[in-house]
Amino acid sequence: MRWTEAANKKKPLQPDLRQLELLYRTTPVGLCLLDRELRFVRVNDRLAEMNGKPVEEHIGKTVREILPEFADLAEELRNQICRTGEPILNREVERETATVPGVRRTWIESWWPLKDKDGKKIVGISVVVNEVTELKRMQEELQALNETLERRVQERTRQLGESRERYRQRIDSIPHMVWSMLSDGSGEYCDRQTLDYLGMTLERMRQWDWTEALHPEDRERVTEEFAEMLRTGEEGRSEMRIRRAHDGRYRWHSVHVVPIFDDERRILRWLGTCTDRHDRRQAEEGFRQMSRIFQDAAVPILLEDDQGRVLDMNEEAERVLGWSGGELRGMSLKTILHSEWYEGYDRSLERCRKGESVRNQEMVLLARSGERIPVLLTLSALSGEAEDGTACTAVIAKDISRIKRTEEALRASERSLQEEKTKLVDKNITLREILEQVEREKAKIREEVALHLQESVLPVLERLAEQGDNPSLMAMLRMTLEDLSSPRGRRLSEGTARLTAREKEVCRLLKAGLASKEISQILNCSPQTVEKHRKNIRKKLGIVGTGTHLGAYLNEG
Repeated sequence: MRWTEAANKKKPLQPDLRQLELLYRTTPVGLCLLDRELRFVRVNDRLAEMNGKPVEEHIGKTVREILPEFADLAEELRNQICRTGEPILNREVERETATVPGVRRTWIESWWPLKDKDGKKIVGISVVVNEVTELKRMQEELQALNETLERRVQERTRQLGESRERYRQRIDSIPHMVWSMLSDGSGEYCDRQTLDYLGMTLERMRQWDWTEALHPEDRERVTEEFAEMLRTGEEGRSEMRIRRAHDGRYRWHSVHVVPIFDDERRILRWLGTCTDRHDRRQAEEGFRQMSRIFQDAAVPILLEDDQGRVLDMNEEAERVLGWSGGELRGMSLKTILHSEWYEGYDRSLERCRKGESVRNQEMVLLARSGERIPVLLTLSALSGEAEDGTACTAVIAKDISRIKRTEEALRASERSLQEEKTKLVDKNITLREILEQVEREKAKIREEVALHLQESVLPVLERLAEQGDNPSLMAMLRMTLEDLSSPRGRRLSEGTARLTAREKEVCRLLKAGLASKEISQILNCSPQTVEKHRKNIRKKLGIVGTGTHLGAYLNEG
């Protein structure tokens, strides 16, 4: 009886089949049973989802009917199993599926033979399918990241080596510039190198202000240092940029000046040397930049000397491994390597030193706490990067466990709860902002009303009390009260905030349409004083020279 017939008749499952049934329902990987003709006898939901067809549609149909593009390979695997009786494990397969057309996906498949009770005849095949599309993508991204980092390290190494070589060549070919000055600081002598560099003759040099050759940013500092040296009579050292005559470029020089004394310890002259340090400073800056790249790298990096000892490690390595650079420096790198990987690491290191590429070697590092950290190691040989100039090896470790933890955290995220929480937070923020805005508006209105009453209404009432029935003051009071209840009045108050109290009174009377003479009578001052106030007001309001009439400007608010 065929397996399909057994399945259709619903015979009671044997104990091993009950266990298989439970496995089919709960496993997160794709599972199926095929008979010798590659017909589906059993298939779980996960595999059916991968194939893009329901479980019921699989049963009794062949692989060629369900997955025609995979049929030839399936028949080849079936024939191999029937011929050898051995399973085919961890075979990588890439193909498109109906569920995600146009996208190449990757699976790892294992095919196991199923035999009869006697264990002699193969009656079917059990297939386990695990999708690794995302894992493979991350591995490729990781490899690309490691390759990019390796290229950057190698490029920085090359640049630093070239910089150092240029520095050595120039130091060998350019001697020190030597010169002397009299005790008062005037020029006395320069050697040929100094004169050629500065582009002048010895006669001109003796009458020349040497500070003209200094970089403008260094001139004040160097002049103060030189004056202090003359005052104290002590030798001096400094660094400065000096302009080279033939191309006008400023180059860094280390300057050393020594006093020459007579028998009575009186200074006869000053002897000085200038050493060109421009290329060395650039090389040092390049080395500092490389050090910053090393320290700022997002992956753990350790430097190992040719004896297998740790030279240095970046901050990310300290964080991941729990060791500080000072604690691990000088110790064998195998201190942090699990013993089962010693032999494999030695082989990789030997290949690296021979110039071969060693990338993404899977190993296990040991943190100081004893935690096992699975990593992918990339080794890169660096020539002359140790402090003494000897060769060393950069060990770049990519923490795989962090990627796995990240994946698990992402899968476990509670999207629906977060969405609801975000909505509530947005509502609360909006409500708080509305309430805060209402309170600010209320406080602003109260402040504006109080300010208008104090600055506008009360002074007019005092004038009315002093002068009796005055139509001009009554008109001004009426206009002030109207402004108090209008947005225009509040805007005017904000625009005249910088005016004095008397200047604000003048503004209010001008708004009421009064002339300078009438204003002077109300304020008990001369018309000239009113004109002076008007001039100051125009200046503070920024309308001087614009041709704008002050009264019209104030009424526009």
